[in-house]
Amino acid sequence: MKVLWVLNKAIGKLAETMNISTDGYGGWLDQSLNEIKNDNDLSMVYLTSGNVSEVKTVSDGKDVYYLVPGGSAYSGFKTSKKNEEIIKGIIDKEKPEIIQLWGTESALGSVVASVSCNIPIIVYIQGFMNSIDRNYFESTTEKYLKKHKTFYDIVKRKSITKAVKQIKKKAKNERNVLTRADSIVCDSSWCEAVCKAINPQITSYTKKLPIDEVFLNAQWKDNDSHTVFCASQYGPFKGFEILLRALAMVRDKYPDVLLIVPGGWDAPPKTIREKLTYNGYSYAMNSLISELKLEKNVKNAGSITRKQMAGYMSGCEVFVQSSTAENHSSTLREAMFVGTPCIASCVGSTPEHVFNGQNGYLFKNNEPELLAHYIIRLFEDKSLRIKLGAAARKHINEFYQSEEIDYSAIYSDIKRRYLKQI
Repeated sequence: MKVLWVLNKAIGKLAETMNISTDGYGGWLDQSLNEIKNDNDLSMVYLTSGNVSEVKTVSDGKDVYYLVPGGSAYSGFKTSKKNEEIIKGIIDKEKPEIIQLWGTESALGSVVASVSCNIPIIVYIQGFMNSIDRNYFESTTEKYLKKHKTFYDIVKRKSITKAVKQIKKKAKNERNVLTRADSIVCDSSWCEAVCKAINPQITSYTKKLPIDEVFLNAQWKDNDSHTVFCASQYGPFKGFEILLRALAMVRDKYPDVLLIVPGGWDAPPKTIREKLTYNGYSYAMNSLISELKLEKNVKNAGSITRKQMAGYMSGCEVFVQSSTAENHSSTLREAMFVGTPCIASCVGSTPEHVFNGQNGYLFKNNEPELLAHYIIRLFEDKSLRIKLGAAARKHINEFYQSEEIDYSAIYSDIKRRYLKQI
């Protein structure tokens, strides 16, 4: 059976040939490739877009990879009649029996869905854009961000207003894709529910988002360090303001508390060049850090690898997820695998994994007081940290060890249902 995967980043032989790093975002794609590449029942075609002027084709002897023009599929594929014709030409040439879209937010996926005629489409849900759209400003205000617009925002036209428009466009793409799709793959009741609210007829398959082995092999060790680690804070919906306000309360009791953040916002500029590329979101978050007098309590770790992230998780005292919108909460799951004591906002599928007071703590994402309370409670009680960390690791291991369907079985079932309809 031939299957086309539509991705928002380069993977496998394509990434290797084009010298594109696969570390960082989307580790589950690399793990999924490892799972499927030795399946002799499947012939795979992989499609993504990039900053190229013409189609790049790479083969590893068994499968074929395409990199098409249009800009990064992750940051924003640029649709055009020419690019649509290129994609349709690839589909006509390869004749896949099933198309799998990785994520709903990409304009690339939306174009593939629109030119794929009657080929059955299945979507692996990554982030859920309609949830992000609804909750984008729940932890901070649009007014506050607009007040911190920079020269870079004006020149590059990357204001918060434009960012909101892009989110809404992605949410629209998502609705179009889910309306067109035959099936979805997800691993939570929450995700299935929100997808079926858009398309009640869609068929749902359960397959867990893969976790990189570096997290499976890491082990948390308590060290009384008063350190907090979180996911990358690259947008308002990640809840950075809530986390900073909670940190200020913790700092009043623990002056040495340190929040380690893996990139997502730029440090205050020191050179003319840095000032010219300083974005408004970074300006707003740095202003808040200054207002709260947290300069000595926040460390921007910059861009880090998954191995480095596992190291931070195993060495910190507490992991915090403060987002206002989540689907898989993949970084939270990774921290649970490591055995790090976790505190998480009660959004998306999070309550399906974190059980308050049993294997972690949950808080409403607009209540920094409760977040601060839980951080302090964990700082104060070593036995509680050990207990919750062990329980988190046990739960997430059991979740991933439970039986699930493989891709061949999913595709065979889709093909069976499709043939039955025609």
